[in-house]
Amino acid sequence: MIESTTPVLAETDPLEIGTLSLAGRPDWALELGISTPGFAARAVSPGLQSLRLIRRFVRDILREWELSDHADVVVVVVDELVANAIMHALPEAAVRKEMPQAWVGLLRKESAVICAVADPSPRLPVIHDHDPLLEHGRGLQLVAGLSSAWGCSPPDENGKTIWAKVPTPPLLS
Repeated sequence: MIESTTPVLAETDPLEIGTLSLAGRPDWALELGISTPGFAARAVSPGLQSLRLIRRFVRDILREWELSDHADVVVVVVDELVANAIMHALPEAAVRKEMPQAWVGLLRKESAVICAVADPSPRLPVIHDHDPLLEHGRGLQLVAGLSSAWGCSPPDENGKTIWAKVPTPPLLS
């Protein structure tokens, strides 16, 4: 578990941490929601109502990967990352008169599922100090507590990707 209050900036191979790129036009297969074995992605619509669809997407993919026993943890992690994108990044893009778009991706690795959310905001995520009276602001604490690692790609003009690595049983050969 990470004890730091700031994310790790990813300097390693994007496939290793599961980042998605917003540069240019997304792959047509991703736009259609097509996935390949061990990888799945879906667009995130603005508005909290899309969280229900994302939760179903995550559960369906984990069922396909025979990881239903880990769905609750992965759903919480993805839910928190997507909620942050919806609440913070997508409204910023709309104010800048851009078409707000975010993506959620799942990548099955040897002993983990990498959950990644790419959004158009260059602002880095920040874990807030724990205040039990606050209604919001504990999402990244949950992500840090439920994942073995988490971080953020260096932001650029297209935004950033926040990722979390959720441990799972090793793949069977």
